[in-house]
Amino acid sequence: MANQTLLAFISEQREKGISDKTIKKALLDNQWPEDQIDEALGHKKTNLKDAPVPFYGTLQLFKASFALFKERFGLILLVSLFPTLIMFVGGFIFGFVSVVGSTFFKSILQSPSENLSLIIVGVILSIILLIAFAIISIWGQAAGIVAATEDTKPTFKESYGKAWKKLKNYWIVTGLAAIITIGNFFWLFIPGIIYSIWLTFASMVVIYEDEKGISALIKSREYVRGRWWSVFFKLFALVILFAIFGGIIGGFEESSKNNILVSLLNLAFNLVSAPFAMSYM
Repeated sequence: MANQTLLAFISEQREKGISDKTIKKALLDNQWPEDQIDEALGHKKTNLKDAPVPFYGTLQLFKASFALFKERFGLILLVSLFPTLIMFVGGFIFGFVSVVGSTFFKSILQSPSENLSLIIVGVILSIILLIAFAIISIWGQAAGIVAATEDTKPTFKESYGKAWKKLKNYWIVTGLAAIITIGNFFWLFIPGIIYSIWLTFASMVVIYEDEKGISALIKSREYVRGRWWSVFFKLFALVILFAIFGGIIGGFEESSKNNILVSLLNLAFNLVSAPFAMSYM
């Protein structure tokens, strides 16, 4: 059985937002046996599904999120930007090939039926490309969750590797959550908000706890049970924070004639906000 003093210390450090890697290093520096440390760290993770979930206050959450943000900013940023880069390059290549190809084929195709065939081929290729981009985008989202939630900081390759193994379930759960939330918004605005908060953690449950389908949705609901308003205000606080910074940049944009500086500020805000939001969640 894991040492109770050790478990208490690990629990306290985790509640402060300190990663398992940092906790382990501190314990090793204080002469704790590595096998006992690994047992205690694994003990917590194994029983996470059945154990009470530590729930941060808003300020504590921001503090813990900022600590994680500083530790993993580069990784989360790289993981988040990778799909955008792939889609940009892929879109550029497809556009270039489309223009050159259509010009070439128009010069050799004469009949209307041949031109129609060329249009059909172009539409089919466009659909395939859109599907590929959708898969890459979802894969990037899942990899971002891996990068932000793993106890031990993963590498870029490990983030995408683990996300790929869970991509099918992630896709299904996020799709179900979207359908349920949007469906409730169609009925009334308030039910849509209620369900969106209930299902906030569904995608994370898929990645971190290996739950599937409806089970992931139910688990997310259970995490929010009795804490709906607290979760709502924590998410609302993040929205307000981003709105404040966005408003500051917007106000500067209105008063400044330096378009390059404004563009750089917007770029910096977008680069920082996405990794921080991932850490916060």
